[in-house]
Amino acid sequence: MGFKLHLVRHGITQWNEEQRHQGHLPGIGLSVNGRNETAALGDSLPFKDYATIVSSPQQRALDTANILKGSLSLDQPVTKDERFDEWNIPIWEGLTLTEIEKSFPDSYKVYLSDPSQLKLPGAETLHEVQRRALAGIQCLQKQYLNATVLVVSHYGVISSMVCSLLGISLTSYRQFVIANSSLTVIEFLDRPILRLLNWHPSALSISCFSYRSINEGGWVLKEASRLDTFSLSL
Repeated sequence: MGFKLHLVRHGITQWNEEQRHQGHLPGIGLSVNGRNETAALGDSLPFKDYATIVSSPQQRALDTANILKGSLSLDQPVTKDERFDEWNIPIWEGLTLTEIEKSFPDSYKVYLSDPSQLKLPGAETLHEVQRRALAGIQCLQKQYLNATVLVVSHYGVISSMVCSLLGISLTSYRQFVIANSSLTVIEFLDRPILRLLNWHPSALSISCFSYRSINEGGWVLKEASRLDTFSLSL
């Protein structure tokens, strides 16, 4: 059977809509749109027997996790785990992307072109984010060896984990679309298999793809508009 990891990016917030960097600032919950999109995801998931739900401690992630918990009618409480927390860049917190570009032009260019090289005072590097997230996954895999776990986290965490588990350099970090309230599924067999990436029932607004390894040199990309296509492997 093996360990399966279902990753959900938190629902959208007003700050997401304003393109404002949220970071670790407290009290930023989901917008009305974020709650509705998360509820739609929860109502559409065919898999409901999660061994546990783990969440970043940020309010937007906890809101997402608790909405999914309610949709799935799960009894167990949501577990907070700082290893799945947002990429910590304190100097940018509260600023819009336009303000960041104006105040930190050189760093912002690096952030867009190759964020794995971004270094700012008091901030985590993307490599550090990836290492702590992978440590969290390894712990869950040992604890829930033949079960499926739902983790609610953030773009930086999910994209960096996908890169690592597929053996892809962090320089490819921005080549993955991880939309708010989207589902990504990784199955751990003899090696990690990316079963589903960036899926949401609102296929008109969110791209959704399944990747399957064909050899060490590439991946097959298959577009999907319905989760039914992949329900047997989730």
